[in-house]
Amino acid sequence: MSDMCETSFLTNRQNTQKTCKIKFISLDTSVWHSLLNINSWLFYTKSDFCTITCLNSAENHKIEIFGVGRMTISSNCDVHTENSIHLPMHSTNTNVNLDLIAENQNNNVLSYFTKTLL
Repeated sequence: MSDMCETSFLTNRQNTQKTCKIKFISLDTSVWHSLLNINSWLFYTKSDFCTITCLNSAENHKIEIFGVGRMTISSNCDVHTENSIHLPMHSTNTNVNLDLIAENQNNNVLSYFTKTLL
């Protein structure tokens, strides 16, 4: 297919050039195409369920997708389908720091009573 045919098909489906050879196919399997430099995929699928799992989240999200679409996920999430797993191309590292509070013996009631009774 020439560049003119592709452009014509995308911009004006009704008036594609008569010289363009167009073939249609029927797919029974899902097709996923990863987009560069972002955590996105173009997809075609018949009805399919996806489970989205994210780090630092107690919940998984289950969604139904069908037809043609684009899916974008956070860099800390994975997408699981019946036949595939889609991982983010770019991920971020996170450090979780807990606030440390020094132990204060005055707050330890049991320790206070033990010292008082002795």
